[in-house]
Amino acid sequence: MKHSYTSLLAAALAIALAGCSAPNQTSTSSAVTNTTEQSSKASSDSKESQNDSSAQAVDSETPGTPVENDESAENDSQNPLANIHLPEGTGKRVRLTLDQAVTKKNNDEQFVLLYMKDDCSYCAEFDQVLNPFIKEHPLTVYEVSLSQAEEMYLPEDKDTMLNILTAGVGRTPALYYIESQEKVNLLDHTAENYSTSGLTQWVAKYDLTSLK
Repeated sequence: MKHSYTSLLAAALAIALAGCSAPNQTSTSSAVTNTTEQSSKASSDSKESQNDSSAQAVDSETPGTPVENDESAENDSQNPLANIHLPEGTGKRVRLTLDQAVTKKNNDEQFVLLYMKDDCSYCAEFDQVLNPFIKEHPLTVYEVSLSQAEEMYLPEDKDTMLNILTAGVGRTPALYYIESQEKVNLLDHTAENYSTSGLTQWVAKYDLTSLK
């Protein structure tokens, strides 16, 4: 009987130990699983972080589309004379009376006409522009002195001829391109127009160096 009790006690103890060990094994297995998952996730996050870093590195190393500054084009736009190339040669200033100028126009001649006056300070300034210009370029300018015209003609005759030539004259110096009996082109009266730059552009616009 004592033997049976001891056997029963041992059996009960074995069962108890078996019941206690089962949950511990499950807990251990779960812990191992969680640790594995965390490790896997950490590895995945690390790889994604490395990929992002690589992508950023590639982006930083890859140059964008270069923006080229066309300095020559910019300079050309700022310099109106950059694309103007007038022929070299020697021009001349030819003095005409008013009636001679009217005759040239009535004959359908194309020519450059300049009105000047003896007591005009602006005319003297334009001389400093025009004289060097015609030493370098073959431009012929036919010049009429309004001071001389006042001495040569009656006022009404002078005014009539001026109206025939250029529909009168407002100020001096006054530079015209007599293109035809119907069309006369005036170089507008501004300081820029009557400078070397303005004169060069005007001469190039109408190809006036080709006139005789």
